[in-house]
Amino acid sequence: MATRSGNVGRLARRRRRRQGDRVVGVALGGETIGSPETIVATGAWASAWSDALRTPIPVRPVRGQMVALSTTATPLHHAVSSSDGYVLTKADGSTIVGTTVEEVGFDARPTAAGIARLLALGPRLVPRLADATVSAAWAGLRPGTPDRLPLLGRPPGWGGIVLATGHFREGILLAPITGELVLDLLARRRPRLPIEAFDPGRFLVRAA
Repeated sequence: MATRSGNVGRLARRRRRRQGDRVVGVALGGETIGSPETIVATGAWASAWSDALRTPIPVRPVRGQMVALSTTATPLHHAVSSSDGYVLTKADGSTIVGTTVEEVGFDARPTAAGIARLLALGPRLVPRLADATVSAAWAGLRPGTPDRLPLLGRPPGWGGIVLATGHFREGILLAPITGELVLDLLARRRPRLPIEAFDPGRFLVRAA
C-alpha cells in the first residue's frame, strides 16, 4: 500500500527516454538517469505510464483506513479476521484494526466515518478491546486492477522495462516472491513460477 503521493507520483509522471521501443532511462527534472532496465513499481500511480508505453495499465487507487489501539489486555497471538476486517497485535504491542476498501481516487485522508467503522469492528471481533484507546489512525492507497490480479512482466513490444504493480492488498506479503520473479525476468531466465496470468499485455488484448 502506497501512503505518500509525492515522490511516487512525480516520478511516475516524468517523460521516458526511448531508443525505438526500448526504455533506456528516465528523465527526472533536468537530469537523465540512464539504466539498461527500468522497473515500474509505483503502486497506485502506475497508470501514469500508459501513454508512454502505449499499453493500458488500468491500475487505480483504492483507499484503506486503519487504526491503532492501545490496551492493557493480553496481546493477541494471532490475527482475528472476518469478512469485514481484521484485528492483530504488532511486535511493538499496538493492536491494529483494519481495514476499509474505498474507491475515492487519490484521496489518502482518513475519515470520521471510516475510523468509526473500524472502532466498532475491533470490539466486535475482540470484545476486550472495548476499553482500548486510540493511538493513531491513517490511510493509504492500494493499487487495484480490474481483474484483481497484479501486472508482472514486460509490456508487449518493449524492452528495458518490467512492470511489477497492481498487487492490491497483498503487496507487502507478495513483495519477496515478486522481487525474485522480477530478477528472473531481468536475468532472462524462465520465471520460477508461472506468471502468464499476470501478463501486462492482457488488458491490451481486451481493449482491442
